[in-house]
Amino acid sequence: YVNPALRSKYSAKKSYGYNYEDLDDSFIKSPSRAQDYKKLFDNLSEGHSQDSLIIAVIDELNNKNIERAESLLSNVEITELNRALIYDLSGKIYLKRMDYKKAIDLFSKAIEADPLFSIAYHNRSLCYKLIGDYNRAEDDLKAAIEINDNIALFYFTYAKLNEKKGNKDAALDNYSKVLEIDADYEEALVNYSQLLKGLGEYETAITYLNEAINQNPKITENKFHKANTHFVYGNYEAAIDEYNDFLILHPNDSDALFNVGLSMILMRDNEEGCNVIANSLDIEDSEKR
Repeated sequence: YVNPALRSKYSAKKSYGYNYEDLDDSFIKSPSRAQDYKKLFDNLSEGHSQDSLIIAVIDELNNKNIERAESLLSNVEITELNRALIYDLSGKIYLKRMDYKKAIDLFSKAIEADPLFSIAYHNRSLCYKLIGDYNRAEDDLKAAIEINDNIALFYFTYAKLNEKKGNKDAALDNYSKVLEIDADYEEALVNYSQLLKGLGEYETAITYLNEAINQNPKITENKFHKANTHFVYGNYEAAIDEYNDFLILHPNDSDALFNVGLSMILMRDNEEGCNVIANSLDIEDSEKR
């Protein structure tokens, strides 16, 4: 444990993903990047009231306010110009409710309404991935990228799919492409750093993680990552303070509790450290821990 890289190996890590089973988990990645959708409005001529209402739906989906998003969407007038977009946004409401069959149907309708609607292919890919159909998921991602190869979100999702399939080299390439398109893509910086750590690229990983933290150090997720950075550098008291700040908002986060306990043990507070790790095991069992 004297070696920072070894400390990093044994601490719990987090990356962003698409796990809608727990919408309160701060590390859920939303498939609704408002800036990606705004690019589509060049193809619409609905007027500012419609556009602002659609943006409000996207924002509510980003904030996990599904009922509010659905209510706002019901007020949007469907036209031939926006039909594909409305089907797509409806599909995402069902995606977040984990009704993947209904979501796939709606994304398919969006694609039928506009076969060049790249985001609908991306979103349908997510559904296929979440039900374990990785081949269809990859086909849809390839179609999305073929239509529009300049949207960072598509490569982020492709990276997550390749991680799931165990293809880490391809995932690294995908994350690299994300950051080529959008160097400030925070979730990609975090996930890229976690993948690099796991592959032994310790110093490079810390560099990317620090970039993500420096962008917005006060957000909840970055409290966890700042704590991990303190832990790796051996600043255990600072690490415990940051983990505890994170735990105020997420008191049942077993990863943060485990890392607090590990930090305490490395400060020679063995009894209390073991008690905290035992608490983390009560929340989420782990033979390794």
